[in-house]
Amino acid sequence: MNSDEVLVPSSHLSLESVDDSSGDRVIVNTLTGQRLQMTQESIKILGAFRTPCTLSDATKSLGISDYDGGEKLRSIVSPLVDACFLVRVCDAVRHEQESLRTIVNTDCLVRPRATFAHCPSVCVAEVEEGTVVIAGIGIDQATTGHPGARFGAERLREVSTRFITYDRDIFTLANRGWYLADAGKTILDGVRFTDVGNVVHQLSEDAKGLYERCYRAAISIHQRKALPVFIGGDHSISAPLILACREAHEDIKLIHFDAHTDLGEWDALVTHHHGNVMSRVLHENPKLEVRQFGIRGFAGVPPSGGRCQTVSQVEIDADLDKVIARYIPQGRNCYISIDVDVLDPSVAPGTGTPVPMGMMPKTLLRLLQAVATKNRIVGIDVVELCPSLDRDDMTASLVFHILMRLLGWSHERT
Repeated sequence: MNSDEVLVPSSHLSLESVDDSSGDRVIVNTLTGQRLQMTQESIKILGAFRTPCTLSDATKSLGISDYDGGEKLRSIVSPLVDACFLVRVCDAVRHEQESLRTIVNTDCLVRPRATFAHCPSVCVAEVEEGTVVIAGIGIDQATTGHPGARFGAERLREVSTRFITYDRDIFTLANRGWYLADAGKTILDGVRFTDVGNVVHQLSEDAKGLYERCYRAAISIHQRKALPVFIGGDHSISAPLILACREAHEDIKLIHFDAHTDLGEWDALVTHHHGNVMSRVLHENPKLEVRQFGIRGFAGVPPSGGRCQTVSQVEIDADLDKVIARYIPQGRNCYISIDVDVLDPSVAPGTGTPVPMGMMPKTLLRLLQAVATKNRIVGIDVVELCPSLDRDDMTASLVFHILMRLLGWSHERT
């Protein structure tokens, strides 16, 4: 940082929250998505630049005269410049846009407004092996139904905090887990959780760049030997996530819960949408086998033979035990993709393309339990949660509980 550069606070700074006890504030740059928790001292220093000035000018205006005080000021100002909270006044707009491109080209994830169950938020490079990693992808530009799934990840995070709080032992720092009355025991004790934030999305950008960042975010989590749990977003996000999982684990089986086959016609030269995502997945992963559960309504003719087996909701309702015995794999690495519309709209109205006569929660839980206890879960995505169509968060609450049960079964096996 050059001491002679004239700096000014970004015009995109917004107050997100205030700690009543300490006065600390969480400030977000709405352009870049960067968040910082700032003390009253840091806020005072940021305020010194409200009238554009250099670091030297700010040092004088704050009444700092000694060398140590000047170095401390520099140490506080430098992170503000790096996070684009302070920008060069001569080219503020270009500077912030360049910073956004830097974030996109490196980390590709930005801190969320609130974390899942109040768990820690860290960068991917700090994720430890075996951690459950929550990440959001707030896009619905590929939907052909009602929009709004872009808000699914943030709403699910918010709802999670109504039920549980990530609680670690003060001595061992291990997760104490949560008591689940349904099971009569504590689940996920000792299992680390972290929330790495949301994949960066630039308004009106080419979808190819977004899907590339989704892939990079997923592969970086797999490289840390952690379990990625991506919350969408429309179902188109699954393609890059599954590609990353398959490359990280080579031999995987895809378990797909959905009302639709998502096997619509797809052209490699045209950006795909949420109705043909599985066509793309099969194309990009020539050896991948897919099992689809819950298909119903006017979903199109399922493929005959090949690598994709489709199990209709009618078959599941007729004999669930037979379906589990016949179609649930065993001893495999499995990626699970859950489209919220697999559930009946009476219990899960918050989705963009609802289909009547759907799956009941107990049935979905039976199937997920069978998958998780017979196999190793290496990746999860939950998509098409649309808060704007929900009623009193009943869908988001249901999805939260289903996800936690799935994670519990997955880690019981390990």
